Amino acid sequence: MDAELAYLFRHAVLRDAAYELQLPSDRARLHELAFYLIEETFGGRAPEPASLTTFPPPAHQPHVLDSVAFELSRHAKAAEAKLSAELVNLYLRRAAEHASREHHNERALALWLEIADLENGAAHAQALRRAADHLSGSGRPHEAEPLLLRALKIAQKDGPALLEFGTLNDIAGVYWFTGRAPEAVEICERNLMTARELGDRSLEASTIGHLAILNAGTGEVQRGMAGMREALAVQEEIGDESGALMTLINLSGLCRETSDMEDAERFCEQALALARKLEARASEGMALAQLSIVLSVTGRIKPAGEMIQQALQIFREIGDRRNVGKALVQLAAVYQHTAREELAISALEDSLVAARETGDPYEEAFSLSNLAGVYGTAGRVAEAESMLRSALALHRRLKSKRGEALTLDNLAGLCQDESRFPEAEEFFNEGLRLIREIGDRRHEGIAIGNHAAVYRKTGRHDLADAAYQEALGIHREVGNQRFEGIHQCDYATLQVTDGRVEQAHTTWHAGAAILLELGDVKELERKIVILNEVCFAAGIEPFEPS
Repeated sequence: MDAELAYLFRHAVLRDAAYELQLPSDRARLHELAFYLIEETFGGRAPEPASLTTFPPPAHQPHVLDSVAFELSRHAKAAEAKLSAELVNLYLRRAAEHASREHHNERALALWLEIADLENGAAHAQALRRAADHLSGSGRPHEAEPLLLRALKIAQKDGPALLEFGTLNDIAGVYWFTGRAPEAVEICERNLMTARELGDRSLEASTIGHLAILNAGTGEVQRGMAGMREALAVQEEIGDESGALMTLINLSGLCRETSDMEDAERFCEQALALARKLEARASEGMALAQLSIVLSVTGRIKPAGEMIQQALQIFREIGDRRNVGKALVQLAAVYQHTAREELAISALEDSLVAARETGDPYEEAFSLSNLAGVYGTAGRVAEAESMLRSALALHRRLKSKRGEALTLDNLAGLCQDESRFPEAEEFFNEGLRLIREIGDRRHEGIAIGNHAAVYRKTGRHDLADAAYQEALGIHREVGNQRFEGIHQCDYATLQVTDGRVEQAHTTWHAGAAILLELGDVKELERKIVILNEVCFAAGIEPFEPS
């Protein structure tokens, strides 16, 4: 190519200087030309997206021009009077939708705030809601709250009832993430009354489901389960298949939490069939991921691996980078089950990269904790502890009390394994205080049972005995069979040490039977090793495995 036909700017300053040398009118014409050339290259004008005042808002319909919509909006704006404000708004909106879809939180946030400045009334409120969603998604729910309160004020004055309803739902989510669970539940209960007043049964069902998730999240899993089943019944009655699909996925997760693996698998399979019928690829991936967990917990590791690989492929195909990261965490668990530690570490490191790329600090903290677990198993204790402390700092910055509590529990377990019992106890106590503060009975039981091991190993057997009994009572209360089995086996080791061998036999076989029924063979194998060591120290014959 001839030199005079091609120009290469080797430095941004040189490029900017050349740009500034152009007369303003010439610059405007160049931007106009660039605008039309890009449009033509990508097949012509993109269609108008649905109005922001449409409630509920329909799903965005992607277009090939979306990937360059941001550049088109800037060229249209710089062309000044030569291109209409409608074209600026068209591509600004498409750029915002594209950034949201690709989980580019910072760019999406900036674009939705820019749109909000251009809109009035309900459209202004809706743009504020979308901006707030990206603040929450990037771990800044406290910054999202004032935007949502502004949107609520507009909705109550100018918007339809559904805008106010949706904004209140968003505020409930912020309250939940900032540790104000009672306020979140109160808003959802108010919204449920609104849905019934409006006579919108689909909205009623989704709100019942939302309320069920909140109840389950505070440890009232059975109440949450009942709410989910009620929501599903309504959705099936009115033929709301899209709503039923998400409820089935959530219901499967709740069944898994209560160790009802049969129903968890059944709901997963129903969700998977419905997702394929509706050609809902994202939901298909989510159902496959849920099914993978159920199969893994019940000992069917090979099919679990196949399911999560399929889910991972779907998430990659549709560009859902956030769920790619989550699927990699599950794939790592499969690798761990099959003693492929290096592959597990690689998958978790990739999930950490995905979490950071998508600006999802919650998922980043979760990935750090999981990676720490694998590092700890591989003997890389110092790295594991460093990661857990990083995860703890993230949860504290995010004011995520639940995440902080669970990470403290993991740190306590690591210190316990290293015989650093005073530190372990300090972490356990702080984590348990937080869990009780947020009212999560399920994790309270887990934390108490884990804490009992510290009492046992430091010779405080009366405290250990009381803690195991309290933990087992909570597990039975909330239906947490897996940890009932785990802590029954642990309790048996205490009884052996105390010389209560006959009781230990009964306790052990009850716990082992639960783990066998759930198919959690790997956990049972770990408990057998510990029990055999205790039996040897006590000078008695090892127990039968089951």
